Amino acid sequence: HLGLLGIFQDMRRLRYFKKMEGKFVTNTLSLPIKLNNQEKLIFDTLRTIVKDHELKTTLRVAGGWVRDKLLGKEGEDMDIDIALDDMMGQDFAQYVSQYYEEHGEEKKKFGVIKANPDQSKHLETATINIKGTWIDFVNLRTETYSADSRIPEIQFGTPEQDALRRDFTINSLFYNINEDKIEDFTQRGLEDLKNGIVDTPLAASETFADDPLRVMRAVRFTSRFRFKMQEQVITAASDSEIHEALGEKVSKERIYIELSKALMGAYPFESLNLAHACGLMPVIFKTPNHSIEELKTANQQNERFDKAIEVAEEVHEVAKLLKFSHGESLYPAKGTKEAQLIYSLCSALLPYHDLQFQVKPKKLEGWPAWILRHSLKAPNHVIQDTLLILTQPEKTLALVHQDPK
Repeated sequence: HLGLLGIFQDMRRLRYFKKMEGKFVTNTLSLPIKLNNQEKLIFDTLRTIVKDHELKTTLRVAGGWVRDKLLGKEGEDMDIDIALDDMMGQDFAQYVSQYYEEHGEEKKKFGVIKANPDQSKHLETATINIKGTWIDFVNLRTETYSADSRIPEIQFGTPEQDALRRDFTINSLFYNINEDKIEDFTQRGLEDLKNGIVDTPLAASETFADDPLRVMRAVRFTSRFRFKMQEQVITAASDSEIHEALGEKVSKERIYIELSKALMGAYPFESLNLAHACGLMPVIFKTPNHSIEELKTANQQNERFDKAIEVAEEVHEVAKLLKFSHGESLYPAKGTKEAQLIYSLCSALLPYHDLQFQVKPKKLEGWPAWILRHSLKAPNHVIQDTLLILTQPEKTLALVHQDPK
């Protein structure tokens, strides 16, 4: 059964990437990077602070801001996170506060967000408002993971070490504020961004083993930008050991957050399709009866997800006709991100509409409700409105022609 399961999974993966041929995008990068007036004002202020206090600090903007600026995507992920090479974020925030006081303005207060590994906050962050924009300051770091945890040991690092520990090359780029230039310490970030490639700075198997949640991020970025996964990323994302680690090392709440971001993105069905192609659906939507024996055949659950993918677009159409539990349209004329999330969840859960789980001697619960509450730990209003659609038999059951047995 396990051998057949692997063969069927390989076939699904091949079908998905064959279907996507010709849909992957490449990009013309916006170089040199174009700053808006607000960003120019902020960065000029920071350069002045470094100069006035005779600091040797190099300020680098990291992550999604750099990526999206290069893609010309203003406003999508424009939080400005600045990495410091020789001090903690709190120390530099003190200089910012002092600068305002020295220039006759009210002394700026700043907040310090302590490290909270349980909430995937591995490093202390200082946040302060500069010229009307909140800026986060952290130090460059290197990370070491143990085998049984996704919580790393953090140390000060070089720019190259910081770039290499990041999830994907497209997220490893820096904008050096001091020198007004883009830095690509992996030597692959710019090229991958231009060619529309999702790849890891280090070996994908190592990157995902260190933090299995990165598999979910791979799905999200691949579908969001319509990029292509590098072969080693596909292989690692489809690895059963990585799937097991995702289920055991990562909290359900964190998995749900990544899933919801993907399903509220531009291409939710491609996110579901890609997650299914990589074999992630049984991990994300873990069922109450999860053993192979209880599912009758090793491939039954994936067959149910095959059906879910087939009817996803139709569920979207059905959702337009229904109402939220609070009476408003589930799919307003202009659409909402949350409505998109809910009908996407319905697509994944629809094939389980007829299955029940005995939670108590005299109490049964439907599989969709159990999965939403216990596997995803979704918010109550999301659970309520998703189940509302799934309990419309005259509309939804017609979409499932025949469930796999």
